[in-house]
Amino acid sequence: MVRRIVACGGQQLLYPALVRYVLGLARRPRPRVLFLGTASGDGAGYLLTFYQALAGVDCEPSHLALFDRTVDDIDAFVRSQDVVIVGGGNTANMLAIWRLHGVESALRNAYAEGTVLSGWSAGCLCWFEGGVTDCRRASRSRTALPLVTTTSGWSRSSARALMDARSLSTREVSGRWACGRSRRAW
Repeated sequence: MVRRIVACGGQQLLYPALVRYVLGLARRPRPRVLFLGTASGDGAGYLLTFYQALAGVDCEPSHLALFDRTVDDIDAFVRSQDVVIVGGGNTANMLAIWRLHGVESALRNAYAEGTVLSGWSAGCLCWFEGGVTDCRRASRSRTALPLVTTTSGWSRSSARALMDARSLSTREVSGRWACGRSRRAW
């Protein structure tokens, strides 16, 4: 069985061609598409963007809210989807909430059954072993860009999504990974 993860650097829902590409990877012509907006606190704006982006597209969109949870069997619900799109926001908080509700395990099961996984920002970083994030910074200063370790191990590599290139040089990022700080759990 072919398994696919499409990790995006920017808000993929704003790019119809990218959305069509991701949906085209699904195992059925009219895919069930799930949006996880956990990283943004299940923000209404993200949900609206998701449903607007898929308006008129031949698919069955849905979302899984964890802050106001209405789904009892998360594993079955996630596994019933053909595509899962994860939105951006706070990576560390999203991962903690996913673990609490069993979403990470449900995503693994869905992926093993052929569900296409995708996302941007936090939804990009979550598929990698770790990455550089600004989700734990109180300010936009150059002093404290933490590494986040997903521990999910989807891909034994790292990512840096939506990072302002002026905020941290490649040398600084490479040095932090080379010094072994990538294994630090947040």
